[in-house]
Amino acid sequence: MNLKAELLKEHSYENSEKIAWFIMDNQKYLPELFQLFWENDKLITQRATWVIIIIIEWKPKIIKPFVEEMILTLKKEGLNDSIKRNTVRVLAEFPIPKHMEGIITEICFNYLGNSAVPVAIKVFSMTILERMVEKHPDLKEELVASIEMGMEFESGAYRSRGGKILMRLTGKSRELIYKRS
Repeated sequence: MNLKAELLKEHSYENSEKIAWFIMDNQKYLPELFQLFWENDKLITQRATWVIIIIIEWKPKIIKPFVEEMILTLKKEGLNDSIKRNTVRVLAEFPIPKHMEGIITEICFNYLGNSAVPVAIKVFSMTILERMVEKHPDLKEELVASIEMGMEFESGAYRSRGGKILMRLTGKSRELIYKRS
């Protein structure tokens, strides 16, 4: 199967699911899928992401060998925002290896604190960081402060996800956390 051609053929969940099932049955295609995922083409990256998320839903263990490389990819300079967004999106759905927790935590906090980072990257980063707080409760105050800093200025998607996470972490109502003037 020519994965790139199949990804470009049609933009639908059905097509993504067909490709995902093919790869789950033919795991030798996983490296090719991840090469397409990291390709500097927004469309290919997005469609490969859909396939990876379906695979995570049904056979997450086969993705495990690629998680460390995904995290390390986020450290590269000049990385396309679509690759960042789709990588944190996938990582938000997948357990982070213990030896990579510090690296992904640092990356995600950097994304949250950078006003130039697109909101979708921040939202998926919040989800990853909330999972890190479950394992490392000492990060809770830093995450709460980081989310609260953006609540007044960021988009509705940020405030929605941030408010839900703050509610779970602090027990405070979203209305008490953020009031728009």
